[in-house]
Amino acid sequence: MLINGEPYYRTVLLTGGTGIPSIVLPVEALGARRMPDDNLLSLRVQKAFRLYSKHEITWRVNVCNALNTNAVTALTTQSGANFERASAILPFRIFDLSVTYSF
Repeated sequence: MLINGEPYYRTVLLTGGTGIPSIVLPVEALGARRMPDDNLLSLRVQKAFRLYSKHEITWRVNVCNALNTNAVTALTTQSGANFERASAILPFRIFDLSVTYSF
C-alpha cells in the first residue's frame, strides 16, 4: 500500500521580544514540502480446520511491514542545523501469530 507523505512547512524560532520572549512561526505555506511516501506491505496467511460438526480451529500469521522499509515518519521542521533530520521511522518487521477456536 502506498501512503502519500504528510505535508509540512519550515518553521523558524524568533527570540528577543519583551512581551513574547520566543515564538516559532511558519515561513512557508503548508504543503510546500511533503514527507517521503511510505510503501507498506502487510501479509496474512490463514488456515481453518474443522474438528467436529460445528467446532473449528483457525490459525493465522500476520506480517506487518513485510518489506522492512525504514521510511521517515517524522522529521525536524525548524530551520537550523537539524532541519529535515529524521526523528522517527517506521517500526521494523512484526510477526503476529494467533489461534482461534470456535464452537
